[in-house]
Amino acid sequence: MNRNSSLPLSRAHHLSMNQKLNAANSAKAIAQARFSEKSVAFTDGVAEVRTLARRIKAHPAYTNAMGEQLGIVGPEDSTDLA
Repeated sequence: MNRNSSLPLSRAHHLSMNQKLNAANSAKAIAQARFSEKSVAFTDGVAEVRTLARRIKAHPAYTNAMGEQLGIVGPEDSTDLA
C-alpha cells in the first residue's frame, strides 16, 4: 500500500477546493439575491397592472367588450348565496 494515499489533502489542493467552495457559495448568494429581486419586481408589476385595470374599468366609456379585448374581464361570479 502506498503510504501517501492516506495522507491528508495537500495544501495546494485544499486551497483550490476552498476557493471553489467559496465561489460556489458566492454564486448561490448572488442567485438568491437575484431571485428575490425578481420576485419583488413581479409583485410590483402585478400591482401596477391591477391598478391600471381598475382605472380603465372606472372610466365612463369603458365597456365589457373593451375589457375582453384587453383581457381584464374576470370570470362571472356564479356563487349562489341563497
